[in-house]
Amino acid sequence: MDPATVFVVYNIDSGRANATPPNKSSQTPGYGIIRINQERPARTFAHESGHGFLAWLDEYEEEPLEDLNIKDLDIFTSIMLWDGSLSFLTLLGIYDINISEIFAASSDNVSTSHCPATVGGVVDCGEPGTTARAEYEEDHEVYEIEGAFFGYGLFHDKGPSMMDDLYEHHSVAQNRVLNTVFTGEPGRPNDRLRNAGPLNSIPVFGATLVAYDEDKHHHWQPTLEYHVERQWLETKFRTCRWGWISYPCNPYDEIVSERATFAANTELLEIENSKEAIGILYDELCELFASAGDCAAYSIDDIYAILTNFGPDIKMPYQFMTVYAPLLSSGHYWRFRTSNGLSCTQTCDDWNEGECSSCSAWTEFTAY
Repeated sequence: MDPATVFVVYNIDSGRANATPPNKSSQTPGYGIIRINQERPARTFAHESGHGFLAWLDEYEEEPLEDLNIKDLDIFTSIMLWDGSLSFLTLLGIYDINISEIFAASSDNVSTSHCPATVGGVVDCGEPGTTARAEYEEDHEVYEIEGAFFGYGLFHDKGPSMMDDLYEHHSVAQNRVLNTVFTGEPGRPNDRLRNAGPLNSIPVFGATLVAYDEDKHHHWQPTLEYHVERQWLETKFRTCRWGWISYPCNPYDEIVSERATFAANTELLEIENSKEAIGILYDELCELFASAGDCAAYSIDDIYAILTNFGPDIKMPYQFMTVYAPLLSSGHYWRFRTSNGLSCTQTCDDWNEGECSSCSAWTEFTAY
């Protein structure tokens, strides 16, 4: 069997309907699971299908979270990672990793930015009503409405939506995903990208480059490959002679460029390993999640249940790529692009500058 999703329909009052998206956890068996009471209205079945089948997130605000900005939780990221090296490097700002991005990634209908696309065409989003915004909208979608699960910090497309309160309607962004579901063709490249580190770091022999890719684990058009181009200054020497003896002299710097392809891998935020961190942060988190500021209303287990709604772990939207550098080198820069492996494989393999629907444009060169 290869189900699109699985419905578990209870013939008793099972409490609140919920669903596990098919792509957020490594423990998900390739399809979502929807749990619902048979007496629920049709709109609830449709809404939960959005979660369990299409991998979308809520576009309404949960009552306990309506005054909370999800980005306020980013200060806890290094503790939630609960991994010695990665946690420490995130705390120091070497890597730009955020809980808000981990939560929203790969849903497509929700993003941490009004203007999610960062490469290809016009990428200066500008303010509403400006020429810059109009030019951006010619090339990309704009998620104008703030508020998705959390009251602030997440954005979604305007218009009636089955992930809000009108189950018979789809936004423009949702219709694009539905078209991909039934045709297999991506409606856009995986172009929601950012260099996530290392920042403020000086490589000696090499470095682990981190690419933020909001669509890395997109259920319908996941990123399959990352193309990385690096440039650096390599110190070389001319050859001088003293009699019959040759020796290096007159050093000079030469620009060296190197390209490589990395297959997408899976990095996980282990919620179980973070449970102790949740306990440490209980007082702060309790105040954030409790609807009336009453810490007794939410136990540590309640908060843990919210965070494990996707599963025991969450796939992170970050690609870690280890590269090496010559000893006598400086001025290191890198950029990357993504391929979801569909209609333009040849173009991507040839490293051409041309774009098509499954290859993103390049990010800007940034130092590391």
